[in-house]
Amino acid sequence: MERCGTGRPIVALATAGSSSTQWHGLMTESDITDHFELITVDLPWHGSSSPTFGSATGDWNLTPESYSRFIVDATRSIGLRAPILLGASMAGAAVIHAVATYPEDFSGAVAAQAGPRVRNRATPQLRATDIDQSLFVPEWTYGLMNPESPAEFRKRVWWGYSSGGHGLYAADINSYQQWDIDSVADLLGHDSPHIALLSGRYDTTVTPEASQALAKSILNSSFCEMPELGHFPHAENPARFADYLESAVERVLAHRP
Repeated sequence: MERCGTGRPIVALATAGSSSTQWHGLMTESDITDHFELITVDLPWHGSSSPTFGSATGDWNLTPESYSRFIVDATRSIGLRAPILLGASMAGAAVIHAVATYPEDFSGAVAAQAGPRVRNRATPQLRATDIDQSLFVPEWTYGLMNPESPAEFRKRVWWGYSSGGHGLYAADINSYQQWDIDSVADLLGHDSPHIALLSGRYDTTVTPEASQALAKSILNSSFCEMPELGHFPHAENPARFADYLESAVERVLAHRP
């Protein structure tokens, strides 16, 4: 766990196969921590978290339900009271699922790069033993960013994906493809915590149109397009993302039941 700043807590979760290092730019290159406490946690097997004891190499798996349970257990163990959840891509879907299934635990969520469902991110090459995953996975994801986002931050996204364990990204993507808003839509009513959806125009896997369709299926939600950002908005251009994030958090707090 890493935490930085003061104010209302925001718990930030990284994209598939990645780690809390994705949030370092937001912590250090924006003023978001002048107003909020940003807290990051790694899933087991990810980043600074070791594999779970008693498990074999490659045993990692995840489901929308187990991800939500992890988020709840993590926030309760830290002692947080009704934090705001923040996630992008797989984690964007995960924070929606967590708010839907554990509404009393959270003030709301900011979900970036999430659509109603996802079906286009799997390929056999992600588990191939004759392919260097430390090169393939970052190259697979690099083109999802705006090429005009700062090169230093795009490089850090690339490096983060080069540092994951073999098969980790593939396992997370398998979980992500289980996401479907229809499984929790009936739990998200007018009295549910607000969910603010953000979408980078340069994302070709989850387009703004897909995120807007998701927002329309969630009663207490809002939507904002980010024209100059891509699939990793929080990491590829953290200072610009911070502006959108602050506005999204304001909407979450303004619409608290």
